[in-house]
Amino acid sequence: MGPVPSPEVRAAIAAKLDALIQAVETNPHFSRSSSSGGLYHVWDFAQRTKYMLSEIDGIRQEGYQFKHAGQIKITKRGEDAAKELYMDTFTRSITLDQLVSGPPLMRTMMGMAGEISPEIQAAAKAVVEAFPA
Repeated sequence: MGPVPSPEVRAAIAAKLDALIQAVETNPHFSRSSSSGGLYHVWDFAQRTKYMLSEIDGIRQEGYQFKHAGQIKITKRGEDAAKELYMDTFTRSITLDQLVSGPPLMRTMMGMAGEISPEIQAAAKAVVEAFPA
């Protein structure tokens, strides 16, 4: 993958992550108060991915402290760190898409029994498609 894309492209990716988060939150099987599996894990993973994306400009600055310490494991700073963080958000987005669109057996093995709505599947795919080729 090439350089970190512009703030405008990253904002478009963040908007797609917001749409995925909204699709999960409006699903009747979602519960924010339960971390016992299912859609909560998709929601949490998408929230963290969006947060990581928001820290790309910050991680470029020497001495920058993350807003949520411990959520990002990268300790270096600079352009290489920004590229690494961006790549992490990309791979996390692919993981989300594969998780919600993949075979039900895969979700069951991860403690996510039940169907995933077409709206959530479409939103996860749209996140991946928002990344430049």
